[in-house]
Amino acid sequence: MSGMKHAERGLKMFQDHGVDMYLSLLNYFLGAISMESKDYKDALAYMENSLEFSKKHNDKYTEKQALIWIGRITGMDEKDQFALAEKRILNGMRLSKKEKEKPLYYIGHLFLGELYKKFGKNEEGSKSIKKAEQNFAEMGMEFWKEKARLMR
Repeated sequence: MSGMKHAERGLKMFQDHGVDMYLSLLNYFLGAISMESKDYKDALAYMENSLEFSKKHNDKYTEKQALIWIGRITGMDEKDQFALAEKRILNGMRLSKKEKEKPLYYIGHLFLGELYKKFGKNEEGSKSIKKAEQNFAEMGMEFWKEKARLMR
C-alpha cells in the first residue's frame, strides 16, 4: 500500500471516530504527497486543512509547516501568485526562526529558493538554496541536502 493510501486510510479512520487531534498531521502528509505528485489542487486543499486543524489544536509546528508548504504549492500552481507564495513561505520561516526550529526554517529557505528560480530570480534563488543545503549538511539532513543539491 502506498504512502498516500495509508494516510488517506488514517484520515478516514480518525474522521469516522470523531478524533480530529491528528487531522492536522494527516492532512499535512497528504498535502506533501500530493505536492510531490504534482497534484497542486489537492495538495493545497490538504495543506489548508492541515493549517486549520493545527490552529484549532494549537499544533504550532504543523501550523508552520503548513504555512511554508502552502506558499510552495501556491508558487507552483498559480502563475501570477509570486508575492502571495513568497509571503506565505516567509511567514512560516519567520515563525520557525522565532521558535528556533532550524530544520523547518531551512526547508522554508529551500522552497523560497525554488520559488525565486521559478520566477526568474536566479541569483536570489541560488543563494537561498545554497544556504539551505549548507545547513542541511551541518544538521545531517541527507534527504533535504540532496533535494537542495538537485535544485541548484
